[in-house]
Amino acid sequence: YWLDHSGKFIRESREDHETSRDNYGTHDWKKIRVRAAAPNNAAYAKVYLHHHFVHGTVWYDDVELRATR
Repeated sequence: YWLDHSGKFIRESREDHETSRDNYGTHDWKKIRVRAAAPNNAAYAKVYLHHHFVHGTVWYDDVELRATR
């Protein structure tokens, strides 16, 4: 999630459709990467991990948020 200086939600960045299409069902470990550019008025980034519309257990390990140029 991208937030402005007051903490108000601006927009979100998601994993692209091409890599998320096989996220259903039971499977082994899978690396998921989201690359996104911050909006001009973004002051904060909030990492929010969730898996919509699917039943079962999801584990997230080694989450990293990294600034790049």
